[in-house]
Amino acid sequence: MSRVTEIARILGCTESNVCYLLRRGRIKGKKTSAGWMVSDEAVQEYLASPKVQLHPIKLKLHKGQKFGYWTVLNPDAERSKSGQRTALVRCICGKTKRVSIIDLLYGHSRSCGCRRAENSSPGQQEGREKGQKIMNQIHQAGLSPVYLDRRTNRNSRSGHTGVCWRENMQKYYAYIMVNRKQISLGLYTELDDAIVARKAAEEKYFRPRQERVDAIKKGMVKD
Repeated sequence: MSRVTEIARILGCTESNVCYLLRRGRIKGKKTSAGWMVSDEAVQEYLASPKVQLHPIKLKLHKGQKFGYWTVLNPDAERSKSGQRTALVRCICGKTKRVSIIDLLYGHSRSCGCRRAENSSPGQQEGREKGQKIMNQIHQAGLSPVYLDRRTNRNSRSGHTGVCWRENMQKYYAYIMVNRKQISLGLYTELDDAIVARKAAEEKYFRPRQERVDAIKKGMVKD
């Protein structure tokens, strides 16, 4: 399956639509002799963009559809606390839960973890269970595992998360996403000024959240 075909399946649109979005720069990618190179982060950044949030793409799943060891029970998308669209699925072991539709389509989630547990040592199983408890607490608090020092999109022209070049204005635009809403941090002639604005916003919005996440992790490790 080509990368364009895979993205079209995820977005629920045609391959021509995906090529149009790539050519227009709506989805960041690089054209090569072998086809388009597009990272998972670039697709997720597109899905999180304000225009897409105003007109949500219908990610199409069907009852009975299989993804690894998951079987879709209810394809109707519901929002998780973090804002992700989820579907109700059942694992081959019988466990049911809601899983991110993006994770299903990308193959990031293929089972509840029972298949890995079968071939794991007692120590590995204990560590995995503790890690899952930590993640559950973080998600129940409406938080994400990482806020600071996130990996920068490889297709970013500025080389920094939350800073992009606005061709029509010939300036750098700084922004930050908080609770799935984009907050503008202004336009800057110099890249360094835009980066400083972004870093300041991270300290304001992300630092308190990261400290809450760290406290949850620390508390669970003590247990």
